[in-house]
Amino acid sequence: MSHLLAYGISLPRFRIENRVLHPDLGKKPGSRSVIFADEDPVTLAFEAAGRCLEDAAEHRREDIDAVIFATTTPVFGNRYHASFLADLLELPQGILAMDLTASPRSGTDALVLADNLIQSGRFHNVLVLAADMYFPPVGD
Repeated sequence: MSHLLAYGISLPRFRIENRVLHPDLGKKPGSRSVIFADEDPVTLAFEAAGRCLEDAAEHRREDIDAVIFATTTPVFGNRYHASFLADLLELPQGILAMDLTASPRSGTDALVLADNLIQSGRFHNVLVLAADMYFPPVGD
């Protein structure tokens, strides 16, 4: 049976008040995390993966045999994000690296695929990364 060894998250650092996004709803307290100019799904996934790998210190990077990256907002038009992230994270060369994009279910599909890869017995440690950008409308 597959199970999670570790997880990591990364939220955009920039915050914007709800009253700025929706002036008519200005009484709604709180704020939202918003991606700033130097953040995108790749940087968020890289930060989250770094935290995940730190938490799984007893498991080595060399043990990861597949990386799946899921997003609805890809950064690159003709390059795999997963292989790019695998290089940045200094994971072994030649591992399976694939992207799942263009569907709101990409993240859950990545988890199902990772489980199936592990259940097949061919893979043992699959790193699943998911990140998206969302630009909320300002006002009405």
